Amino acid sequence: MHRKPGRFGLLCLSALFFIVPLARSQGDTKMDAKSRAEVEHLRSVTTAIKACPRVAEWKDIGIGTIYDGPPSNVVWDVKPSDSIRAPYFGYVEFFLPREFSATKEECEKSRSCRDMIETTKPFRYRFEFDLGPDGLELTKLLVKLASDKEWTDARPDSSCWQSAVHLEKKKPG
Repeated sequence: MHRKPGRFGLLCLSALFFIVPLARSQGDTKMDAKSRAEVEHLRSVTTAIKACPRVAEWKDIGIGTIYDGPPSNVVWDVKPSDSIRAPYFGYVEFFLPREFSATKEECEKSRSCRDMIETTKPFRYRFEFDLGPDGLELTKLLVKLASDKEWTDARPDSSCWQSAVHLEKKKPG
């Protein structure tokens, strides 16, 4: 006597046909040794960004100052790309808190205090890279406010988090 599979049986079969191939394809990517070294380089860039301290944008001369950082929620990944020149795409993304600090007396003296508070909204940064046997190449430096829908080009600066992008790769041995 032949029985039809029940709901549980169909669920198990579905899992075998859909989930197992997805899990297998994640580990099937063959990456050459040079590209793996560049993944480690991107990991060290991420570690350097995580280590960046909180910094003042300017010395307080009686009007308060804006503090940036430290970076938080730092995430990164490397994915296959459809480019022949750079077979992998990598990114680092993080949240940069900002805070305006001034005494009540400073704010009472300055009408711009309220404007300063408005300009200290936190940022999200995203650094995008081409990654392959020829190295790790920064291709985009992007920023947005939490309220923005689109990323925009970030202005290059000497901040710790932007300097981390240009870390020299560790020499083997």
